Amino acid sequence: MKKTTTLLITILLIPIVACASSRKPQSLKDNTVFTQKLEAIRVKYKLPAIAAIVVNNENIINVGASGLRAIEAHEDVTIFDKFHLGSNTKSMTATLLAKMIEEGHFSWNDSLELVFSDLTIHKDFKASTLEQLLRHQGGVTSNLIESYPKMWSQFWKMQSDDSESALSQRSLLAKTVLIEKPSFKIGLKSNYSNAGITLVGHAIEKKMKGKYEDIIKKSLFTDLGMESCGFGAAGEPGRYNQPRGHVSQNGKVVSVNPGPYADNPDAIAPAGKVHCSIVDWGRYIQEHLKGSQGNSDYLKTSSFKKLHSPLKDQVFGLGWIEMKPKWAKGDRLIFHNGSNTMNYGEMWISPKENYAVAVVSNIGGADASRAVREAVISLVNEYLIAK
Repeated sequence: MKKTTTLLITILLIPIVACASSRKPQSLKDNTVFTQKLEAIRVKYKLPAIAAIVVNNENIINVGASGLRAIEAHEDVTIFDKFHLGSNTKSMTATLLAKMIEEGHFSWNDSLELVFSDLTIHKDFKASTLEQLLRHQGGVTSNLIESYPKMWSQFWKMQSDDSESALSQRSLLAKTVLIEKPSFKIGLKSNYSNAGITLVGHAIEKKMKGKYEDIIKKSLFTDLGMESCGFGAAGEPGRYNQPRGHVSQNGKVVSVNPGPYADNPDAIAPAGKVHCSIVDWGRYIQEHLKGSQGNSDYLKTSSFKKLHSPLKDQVFGLGWIEMKPKWAKGDRLIFHNGSNTMNYGEMWISPKENYAVAVVSNIGGADASRAVREAVISLVNEYLIAK
Protein backbone atom coordinates (compact mmCIF):
# COMPACT_ATOMS: atom_id res chain seq x y z
CA MET A 1 0.00 0.00 0.00
CA LYS A 2 1.23 3.45 -0.87
CA LYS A 3 2.32 5.74 1.89
CA THR A 4 -0.45 8.12 2.89
CA THR A 5 -0.99 11.12 5.03
CA THR A 6 -3.56 11.16 7.80
CA LEU A 7 -6.25 13.74 8.40
CA LEU A 8 -7.33 14.00 12.02
CA ILE A 9 -9.68 16.27 13.84
CA THR A 10 -9.59 16.12 17.64
CA ILE A 11 -12.18 18.46 19.06
CA LEU A 12 -12.92 18.97 22.73
CA LEU A 13 -16.18 20.54 23.86
CA ILE A 14 -17.12 21.87 20.43
CA PRO A 15 -20.80 21.38 19.48
CA ILE A 16 -21.30 19.00 16.58
CA VAL A 17 -23.40 21.58 14.74
CA ALA A 18 -20.55 24.07 14.72
CA CYS A 19 -18.10 21.51 13.41
CA ALA A 20 -20.34 20.29 10.62
CA SER A 21 -21.41 23.72 9.45
CA SER A 22 -17.88 25.12 9.16
CA ARG A 23 -16.83 22.46 6.63
CA LYS A 24 -13.21 23.34 7.43
CA PRO A 25 -11.10 20.80 9.34
CA GLN A 26 -9.43 22.08 12.48
CA SER A 27 -6.29 20.20 13.56
CA LEU A 28 -4.82 20.15 17.06
CA LYS A 29 -1.26 19.12 16.25
CA ASP A 30 -0.29 18.53 19.87
CA ASN A 31 -2.92 15.78 20.35
CA THR A 32 -1.70 12.67 18.52
CA VAL A 33 -3.27 9.81 20.51
CA PHE A 34 -6.39 9.46 18.39
CA THR A 35 -4.40 9.84 15.17
CA GLN A 36 -1.93 7.17 16.11
CA LYS A 37 -4.57 4.66 17.15
CA LEU A 38 -6.63 5.09 14.01
CA GLU A 39 -3.65 4.97 11.66
CA ALA A 40 -2.05 2.03 13.45
CA ILE A 41 -5.21 -0.04 13.04
CA ARG A 42 -5.46 0.86 9.38
CA VAL A 43 -1.88 -0.22 8.75
CA LYS A 44 -2.19 -3.38 10.88
CA TYR A 45 -5.14 -4.66 8.87
CA LYS A 46 -4.00 -3.23 5.51
CA LEU A 47 -7.16 -1.20 4.98
CA PRO A 48 -7.38 1.36 2.18
CA ALA A 49 -8.95 3.83 4.63
CA ILE A 50 -10.71 4.10 7.95
CA ALA A 51 -12.81 6.86 9.51
CA ALA A 52 -14.18 7.17 13.02
CA ILE A 53 -16.13 9.49 15.28
CA VAL A 54 -16.83 9.59 19.00
CA VAL A 55 -19.54 11.87 20.40
CA ASN A 56 -21.37 12.43 23.64
CA ASN A 57 -24.82 14.00 23.93
CA GLU A 58 -23.45 17.52 23.36
CA ASN A 59 -20.14 17.43 21.51
CA ILE A 60 -17.77 15.71 19.15
CA ILE A 61 -15.01 14.15 21.23
CA ASN A 62 -12.86 12.88 18.34
CA VAL A 63 -13.33 12.54 14.61
CA GLY A 64 -10.77 11.49 12.04
CA ALA A 65 -10.10 9.82 8.71
CA SER A 66 -6.96 8.05 7.53
CA GLY A 67 -5.88 6.42 4.30
CA LEU A 68 -6.77 6.46 0.63
CA ARG A 69 -9.98 6.89 -1.31
CA ALA A 70 -8.75 4.10 -3.58
CA ILE A 71 -5.80 1.83 -3.01
CA GLU A 72 -4.26 2.67 -6.40
CA ALA A 73 -4.75 6.44 -6.10
CA HIS A 74 -3.01 9.24 -4.21
CA GLU A 75 -6.18 10.89 -2.90
CA ASP A 76 -6.39 10.92 0.90
CA VAL A 77 -9.75 10.55 2.60
CA THR A 78 -11.16 13.38 4.69
CA ILE A 79 -13.75 13.56 7.44
CA PHE A 80 -16.19 15.01 4.90
CA ASP A 81 -15.84 12.12 2.45
CA LYS A 82 -18.89 9.93 1.93
CA PHE A 83 -18.49 6.37 3.18
CA HIS A 84 -20.98 3.58 2.43
CA LEU A 85 -22.89 2.50 5.56
CA GLY A 86 -24.49 -0.72 4.33
CA SER A 87 -27.09 -2.19 6.67
CA ASN A 88 -26.72 0.64 9.16
CA THR A 89 -29.33 2.09 6.80
CA LYS A 90 -31.90 -0.21 8.42
CA SER A 91 -31.89 1.86 11.59
CA MET A 92 -32.51 4.98 9.50
CA THR A 93 -35.55 3.45 7.82
CA ALA A 94 -36.91 2.49 11.23
CA THR A 95 -36.26 6.01 12.51
CA LEU A 96 -38.07 7.44 9.48
CA LEU A 97 -41.09 5.23 10.18
CA ALA A 98 -41.13 6.40 13.80
CA LYS A 99 -41.30 9.97 12.49
CA MET A 100 -44.14 9.05 10.14
CA ILE A 101 -46.00 7.44 13.04
CA GLU A 102 -45.63 10.51 15.23
CA GLU A 103 -47.03 12.56 12.35
CA GLY A 104 -50.08 10.27 12.17
CA HIS A 105 -49.39 8.49 8.89
CA PHE A 106 -48.90 4.98 10.33
CA SER A 107 -49.04 2.94 13.51
CA TRP A 108 -46.54 0.27 14.55
CA ASN A 109 -49.27 -2.37 14.32
CA ASP A 110 -50.39 -1.53 10.78
CA SER A 111 -50.72 -4.84 8.96
CA LEU A 112 -49.38 -5.69 5.53
CA GLU A 113 -52.96 -6.24 4.43
CA LEU A 114 -53.65 -2.60 5.34
CA VAL A 115 -50.54 -0.91 3.95
CA PHE A 116 -50.51 -3.00 0.77
CA SER A 117 -54.29 -3.14 0.27
CA ASP A 118 -53.87 -3.03 -3.52
CA LEU A 119 -51.78 -6.22 -3.63
CA THR A 120 -52.66 -9.91 -3.60
CA ILE A 121 -51.17 -11.13 -0.31
CA HIS A 122 -50.84 -14.68 1.00
CA LYS A 123 -53.30 -15.22 3.84
CA ASP A 124 -50.45 -15.95 6.29
CA PHE A 125 -48.78 -12.62 5.49
CA LYS A 126 -51.87 -10.44 5.94
CA ALA A 127 -51.56 -9.97 9.71
CA SER A 128 -47.81 -9.35 9.70
CA THR A 129 -47.10 -5.82 10.94
CA LEU A 130 -44.60 -3.06 10.17
CA GLU A 131 -43.14 -3.51 13.65
CA GLN A 132 -42.61 -7.23 13.03
CA LEU A 133 -40.82 -6.49 9.76
CA LEU A 134 -38.46 -4.09 11.55
CA ARG A 135 -37.83 -6.72 14.24
CA HIS A 136 -37.08 -9.29 11.52
CA GLN A 137 -40.06 -11.35 12.68
CA GLY A 138 -42.35 -10.65 9.73
CA GLY A 139 -41.94 -13.95 7.91
CA VAL A 140 -39.83 -12.58 5.05
CA THR A 141 -36.92 -14.50 3.54
CA SER A 142 -33.41 -13.61 4.66
CA ASN A 143 -31.79 -14.08 1.24
CA LEU A 144 -33.46 -12.54 -1.79
CA ILE A 145 -30.79 -13.70 -4.23
CA GLU A 146 -31.22 -17.35 -3.30
CA SER A 147 -34.97 -17.27 -2.80
CA TYR A 148 -35.82 -15.14 -5.84
CA PRO A 149 -32.93 -15.28 -8.35
CA LYS A 150 -35.14 -14.32 -11.30
CA MET A 151 -36.47 -11.26 -9.46
CA TRP A 152 -32.92 -10.25 -8.49
CA SER A 153 -31.88 -10.42 -12.14
CA GLN A 154 -34.95 -8.40 -13.06
CA PHE A 155 -33.87 -5.66 -10.64
CA TRP A 156 -30.63 -5.24 -12.58
CA LYS A 157 -32.43 -5.23 -15.92
CA MET A 158 -34.86 -2.56 -14.68
CA GLN A 159 -31.97 -0.49 -13.35
CA SER A 160 -30.11 -0.82 -16.65
CA ASP A 161 -33.17 0.25 -18.64
CA ASP A 162 -34.16 3.07 -16.28
CA SER A 163 -31.86 4.65 -13.69
CA GLU A 164 -34.97 5.97 -11.88
CA SER A 165 -36.59 2.54 -11.45
CA ALA A 166 -36.06 2.23 -7.68
CA LEU A 167 -39.74 2.55 -6.76
CA SER A 168 -40.75 0.12 -9.51
CA GLN A 169 -38.15 -2.38 -8.30
CA ARG A 170 -39.57 -2.24 -4.77
CA SER A 171 -43.08 -2.62 -6.14
CA LEU A 172 -41.95 -5.79 -7.92
CA LEU A 173 -40.38 -7.05 -4.69
CA ALA A 174 -43.60 -6.55 -2.71
CA LYS A 175 -45.75 -8.23 -5.36
CA THR A 176 -43.37 -11.18 -5.67
CA VAL A 177 -42.61 -11.83 -2.01
CA LEU A 178 -45.99 -11.21 -0.39
CA ILE A 179 -48.00 -13.49 -2.66
CA GLU A 180 -46.11 -16.53 -1.39
CA LYS A 181 -46.27 -18.29 1.96
CA PRO A 182 -44.03 -16.73 4.65
CA SER A 183 -40.67 -18.45 5.07
CA PHE A 184 -41.30 -18.96 8.81
CA LYS A 185 -44.06 -18.50 11.35
CA ILE A 186 -44.60 -14.80 11.89
CA GLY A 187 -43.78 -13.40 15.32
CA LEU A 188 -42.15 -16.55 16.68
CA LYS A 189 -38.73 -16.37 15.05
CA SER A 190 -36.20 -13.71 14.07
CA ASN A 191 -34.82 -13.93 10.56
CA TYR A 192 -32.56 -11.01 9.58
CA SER A 193 -34.00 -9.76 6.32
CA ASN A 194 -33.17 -7.05 3.81
CA ALA A 195 -36.50 -7.72 2.14
CA GLY A 196 -38.46 -7.07 5.33
CA ILE A 197 -36.91 -3.64 5.85
CA THR A 198 -37.38 -2.87 2.16
CA LEU A 199 -41.09 -3.59 2.50
CA VAL A 200 -41.26 -0.98 5.27
CA GLY A 201 -39.55 1.53 3.00
CA HIS A 202 -41.98 0.70 0.19
CA ALA A 203 -44.95 1.08 2.54
CA ILE A 204 -43.71 4.58 3.39
CA GLU A 205 -43.31 5.62 -0.23
CA LYS A 206 -46.74 4.26 -1.19
CA LYS A 207 -48.43 6.09 1.67
CA MET A 208 -46.54 9.36 1.13
CA LYS A 209 -46.84 9.15 -2.67
CA GLY A 210 -43.16 9.64 -3.34
CA LYS A 211 -39.86 7.80 -3.58
CA TYR A 212 -38.24 6.46 -0.41
CA GLU A 213 -34.93 8.14 -1.19
CA ASP A 214 -36.58 11.56 -1.46
CA ILE A 215 -38.75 11.08 1.61
CA ILE A 216 -35.91 10.10 3.95
CA LYS A 217 -33.74 12.96 2.70
CA LYS A 218 -36.50 15.44 3.55
CA SER A 219 -37.80 13.91 6.77
CA LEU A 220 -34.58 12.62 8.36
CA PHE A 221 -31.38 13.78 6.69
CA THR A 222 -32.39 17.41 6.24
CA ASP A 223 -33.98 17.63 9.69
CA LEU A 224 -30.75 16.40 11.31
CA GLY A 225 -28.45 18.46 9.09
CA MET A 226 -27.00 15.38 7.37
CA GLU A 227 -26.20 17.18 4.13
CA SER A 228 -23.76 14.60 2.78
CA CYS A 229 -26.18 11.65 2.78
CA GLY A 230 -27.07 9.91 -0.45
CA PHE A 231 -27.42 6.41 -1.85
CA GLY A 232 -25.18 3.84 -3.47
CA ALA A 233 -21.50 4.14 -4.27
CA ALA A 234 -20.44 7.76 -3.77
CA GLY A 235 -18.31 9.61 -6.28
CA GLU A 236 -18.10 9.82 -10.05
CA PRO A 237 -16.98 7.02 -12.38
CA GLY A 238 -13.38 7.38 -13.43
CA ARG A 239 -12.59 9.86 -10.66
CA TYR A 240 -11.26 9.59 -7.13
CA ASN A 241 -13.40 12.30 -5.55
CA GLN A 242 -14.94 10.00 -2.89
CA PRO A 243 -13.92 6.77 -1.15
CA ARG A 244 -14.37 3.74 -3.37
CA GLY A 245 -15.38 0.34 -2.11
CA HIS A 246 -12.77 -2.41 -2.41
CA VAL A 247 -12.77 -6.14 -3.10
CA SER A 248 -10.18 -8.89 -3.24
CA GLN A 249 -9.52 -10.38 -6.68
CA ASN A 250 -7.02 -13.21 -7.05
CA GLY A 251 -5.46 -12.26 -3.74
CA LYS A 252 -5.11 -8.58 -4.69
CA VAL A 253 -7.18 -5.72 -3.28
CA VAL A 254 -8.69 -3.52 -5.99
CA SER A 255 -11.09 -0.57 -5.88
CA VAL A 256 -14.54 -0.67 -7.48
CA ASN A 257 -15.26 2.12 -9.94
CA PRO A 258 -18.40 3.96 -8.71
CA GLY A 259 -21.56 3.60 -10.75
CA PRO A 260 -24.92 1.80 -10.76
CA TYR A 261 -23.26 -1.63 -10.50
CA ALA A 262 -20.87 -0.74 -7.67
CA ASP A 263 -23.51 -1.56 -5.07
CA ASN A 264 -26.64 -3.65 -4.59
CA PRO A 265 -29.66 -2.83 -6.78
CA ASP A 266 -31.76 0.17 -5.84
CA ALA A 267 -34.59 -2.16 -4.81
CA ILE A 268 -33.09 -2.67 -1.36
CA ALA A 269 -32.05 0.93 -0.66
CA PRO A 270 -34.15 1.06 2.55
CA ALA A 271 -32.13 -1.87 3.89
CA GLY A 272 -28.59 -0.91 2.96
CA LYS A 273 -27.61 1.80 0.47
CA VAL A 274 -27.00 5.03 2.41
CA HIS A 275 -23.64 6.79 2.24
CA CYS A 276 -22.58 9.83 4.25
CA SER A 277 -19.62 11.52 5.88
CA ILE A 278 -18.37 10.35 9.26
CA VAL A 279 -19.31 13.81 10.60
CA ASP A 280 -22.93 13.42 9.48
CA TRP A 281 -23.04 9.86 10.76
CA GLY A 282 -21.94 11.36 14.05
CA ARG A 283 -24.96 13.69 13.96
CA TYR A 284 -27.20 10.66 13.53
CA ILE A 285 -25.80 8.55 16.35
CA GLN A 286 -25.69 11.58 18.61
CA GLU A 287 -29.42 12.13 18.05
CA HIS A 288 -30.12 8.53 19.03
CA LEU A 289 -27.91 8.93 22.09
CA LYS A 290 -29.83 12.04 23.09
CA GLY A 291 -33.11 10.28 22.37
CA SER A 292 -32.18 7.34 24.55
CA GLN A 293 -31.62 9.83 27.38
CA GLY A 294 -34.86 11.73 26.78
CA ASN A 295 -33.21 14.82 25.25
CA SER A 296 -34.05 14.72 21.53
CA ASP A 297 -36.21 17.22 19.67
CA TYR A 298 -36.53 14.92 16.65
CA LEU A 299 -38.64 12.14 18.20
CA LYS A 300 -40.42 11.52 21.45
CA THR A 301 -38.53 9.60 24.13
CA SER A 302 -41.11 6.81 23.84
CA SER A 303 -40.35 6.44 20.13
CA PHE A 304 -36.61 6.09 20.75
CA LYS A 305 -37.29 3.54 23.47
CA LYS A 306 -39.46 1.58 21.05
CA LEU A 307 -36.76 1.65 18.38
CA HIS A 308 -33.95 0.59 20.70
CA SER A 309 -35.70 -2.08 22.78
CA PRO A 310 -35.94 -5.76 21.86
CA LEU A 311 -38.72 -8.00 23.04
CA LYS A 312 -38.02 -10.31 25.99
CA ASP A 313 -35.28 -12.85 25.23
CA GLN A 314 -34.62 -11.21 21.84
CA VAL A 315 -31.82 -8.95 20.54
CA PHE A 316 -33.56 -7.11 17.70
CA GLY A 317 -35.07 -3.74 18.35
CA LEU A 318 -36.63 -1.91 15.41
CA GLY A 319 -33.76 -1.42 12.99
CA TRP A 320 -31.38 -1.73 15.95
CA ILE A 321 -29.77 -4.53 17.97
CA GLU A 322 -29.22 -4.64 21.72
CA MET A 323 -25.79 -5.94 22.70
CA LYS A 324 -23.87 -6.53 25.91
CA PRO A 325 -20.38 -7.34 24.62
CA LYS A 326 -17.69 -8.44 27.06
CA TRP A 327 -15.57 -5.39 26.32
CA ALA A 328 -18.43 -3.14 27.48
CA LYS A 329 -18.27 -4.74 30.94
CA GLY A 330 -21.99 -5.37 31.26
CA ASP A 331 -23.14 -2.10 29.73
CA ARG A 332 -26.24 -2.34 27.52
CA LEU A 333 -25.32 -0.94 24.11
CA ILE A 334 -27.44 -0.06 21.10
CA PHE A 335 -25.75 -1.38 17.98
CA HIS A 336 -25.86 -2.00 14.26
CA ASN A 337 -23.35 -2.82 11.57
CA GLY A 338 -23.38 -2.96 7.82
CA SER A 339 -21.56 -4.06 4.69
CA ASN A 340 -22.32 -4.26 1.00
CA THR A 341 -19.24 -6.57 0.83
CA MET A 342 -17.11 -3.65 -0.41
CA ASN A 343 -17.31 -1.50 2.74
CA TYR A 344 -17.86 -2.18 6.43
CA GLY A 345 -18.99 -0.06 9.38
CA GLU A 346 -20.37 -0.26 12.92
CA MET A 347 -22.14 2.12 15.30
CA TRP A 348 -22.45 1.72 19.08
CA ILE A 349 -24.42 3.83 21.55
CA SER A 350 -24.16 3.80 25.35
CA PRO A 351 -26.93 5.76 27.08
CA LYS A 352 -25.40 4.93 30.46
CA GLU A 353 -21.85 6.09 29.74
CA ASN A 354 -22.99 8.90 27.43
CA TYR A 355 -21.10 8.09 24.25
CA ALA A 356 -21.75 6.99 20.70
CA VAL A 357 -19.06 5.78 18.33
CA ALA A 358 -19.04 4.92 14.62
CA VAL A 359 -16.19 3.45 12.60
CA VAL A 360 -16.16 2.63 8.88
CA SER A 361 -13.72 1.33 6.28
CA ASN A 362 -13.93 1.32 2.49
CA ILE A 363 -13.36 -2.41 2.26
CA GLY A 364 -15.42 -5.37 3.46
CA GLY A 365 -14.49 -8.82 4.70
CA ALA A 366 -13.18 -10.40 7.88
CA ASP A 367 -10.12 -8.19 8.28
CA ALA A 368 -12.20 -5.03 7.92
CA SER A 369 -14.66 -6.35 10.49
CA ARG A 370 -11.86 -7.11 12.96
CA ALA A 371 -10.22 -3.74 12.33
CA VAL A 372 -13.41 -1.76 12.84
CA ARG A 373 -14.23 -3.62 16.05
CA GLU A 374 -10.70 -3.11 17.37
CA ALA A 375 -11.02 0.59 16.62
CA VAL A 376 -14.38 0.77 18.38
CA ILE A 377 -13.05 -0.86 21.53
CA SER A 378 -9.88 1.25 21.56
CA LEU A 379 -11.76 4.52 21.10
CA VAL A 380 -14.38 3.65 23.71
CA ASN A 381 -11.70 2.76 26.24
CA GLU A 382 -9.87 6.00 25.51
CA TYR A 383 -13.09 7.95 25.98
CA LEU A 384 -13.97 6.24 29.26
CA ILE A 385 -10.48 6.77 30.67
CA ALA A 386 -10.54 10.46 29.76
CA LYS A 387 -14.11 10.91 30.97
